[in-house]
Amino acid sequence: MDYSILKQQAESKILFIRDKEVMIDADLAEMYGVPTGELNRRIRKNPQRFPNDLYSFELTNEEKSDVISKYQHLDKLKFSAHNPKVFTEYGVIMASTILDSDIAIQVCHIIVDTFIQLRKNQKNVDELKAEIEHLRTTIDEQAQQYATHFQVVFREIQKLKEQVEIKSEAQSVGFVLTDKNTTEQN
Repeated sequence: MDYSILKQQAESKILFIRDKEVMIDADLAEMYGVPTGELNRRIRKNPQRFPNDLYSFELTNEEKSDVISKYQHLDKLKFSAHNPKVFTEYGVIMASTILDSDIAIQVCHIIVDTFIQLRKNQKNVDELKAEIEHLRTTIDEQAQQYATHFQVVFREIQKLKEQVEIKSEAQSVGFVLTDKNTTEQN
């Protein structure tokens, strides 16, 4: 059993439904090496191990249609009369305990490691988004401050320009020489 291949398979089969990371029963059964019907039969026989949707839940018709349209490998679900069950990280662990095989335990470790890695990646993405938002806010605030400063500078330049225009419009005072012998006074 190649760990890296199984890890890649697990990564490609973890979906995000109802704000939870989950695996479809058919994908989980395939990874555990059992038929989907066998996995679901054992789950029905052990309801105490899957007490609520923290472990497992059945997809609605709308959710089923949505995953079929988004994930090509789940096309086969459109022919199923039943809506598939999905398993959270806790459900994956419980499912491995009811299958009670060495391969189920080994695959369970890989799948859980993948869930953990995805959670860490999401945390890093969330932290990066927060940092980018902080930088954007800081830049916006600085740009607003600069804009205010520039407005003050432009107003002062306008005042100086108006003062220069007023002075240039004022009448000249003084003497004008017309020729060497005559002087006019204004």
